[in-house]
Amino acid sequence: SRDYSRHRSRSRSPASRLSHKAGAMLTLPGSRVRFRPISDSWSDTVQVVSWRNSPAARASFFELAIVTPDSHRAFLAGRRADDLILGIELAGGSELIGMLSLTIDREKRAAEYGRLFIDPAYQGQGLAKESEFLILWAGFEWLRLDELWLDALIYNQAVLTLHDRTGWIRTGVDLDGHRSERGPVVHMEYPWDRWKMIGRRRYQAAFERVELPEWTG
Repeated sequence: SRDYSRHRSRSRSPASRLSHKAGAMLTLPGSRVRFRPISDSWSDTVQVVSWRNSPAARASFFELAIVTPDSHRAFLAGRRADDLILGIELAGGSELIGMLSLTIDREKRAAEYGRLFIDPAYQGQGLAKESEFLILWAGFEWLRLDELWLDALIYNQAVLTLHDRTGWIRTGVDLDGHRSERGPVVHMEYPWDRWKMIGRRRYQAAFERVELPEWTG
């Protein structure tokens, strides 16, 4: 059974420490990608706004409103201290090539995973799959969450296929509280036990690695 004592031993969550730590990175030895918090800097803002307003992103995200620099910065300012809004970089580089997020519920020890986007110039190289496995590791092994969940539009088959391959479970369509006027919504969950029994092995098999990621910086 899972050791819950490690949960109670922390007065502040690791996510909170990361959010306020300049230069923090989530890295994995040998990995092609790494994560860092997205800031309200002008360079991050311009990049995220460009991505969010692109046709590819607008086809995947639930929100149809145009994202502006002000609305992006207001979104960041409105996040809770534990939430992770992360940029994806190539290891050894400093250019953002994508983004993703975890919206964390500390009381339930759960998080909503979302906003995954890889710049079109870097798609087709397996970077989305590698990023998804890395955030799953962070959620379960580093943040000690009990469950992750997500919602995806049913016509977004590329995203659903990615989630299937990394081990998510489809639990229903258009469940209460998980709907969109844009179309049917598939709800998916990833409990700790599934990660422990299946997810770790899929991650290691996909990348032929046994190393564990760590936060640095």
